[in-house]
Amino acid sequence: MHGLAAIACALLHRERTDEGQYLDISLVDAYFSYHDVWVQSISASGGAAMPVRTGMHYSVLAPAGMFKAREGYIFVFAWLDHHWIKLCDLIGQPELSRDPRFIDNPYRVKNRSEMINVIES
Repeated sequence: MHGLAAIACALLHRERTDEGQYLDISLVDAYFSYHDVWVQSISASGGAAMPVRTGMHYSVLAPAGMFKAREGYIFVFAWLDHHWIKLCDLIGQPELSRDPRFIDNPYRVKNRSEMINVIES
């Protein structure tokens, strides 16, 4: 995907300017971006951050994971505050976006069990 994007942009640049491009695409850098958040967290923290098991949910983002729905399961990834507000509106519970337990990602992570129960109910 990284190579495809680079080539497509280089071709667009050539079409618009009649100039070529030099592409230097690192396989390791591209591969690194496809890993779970913990690969980057461990690297960025120098090994201080360690992954924890959280079942069907990301451990450092909330809501981010699999949620039980009426007819099975659905993947929800709404950890940014404006996504959280929209999710609360979509599930018919806009007051949740102002609930102090869920006001931002750190609080939603801290109160994950309660948040999951509220979303799935």
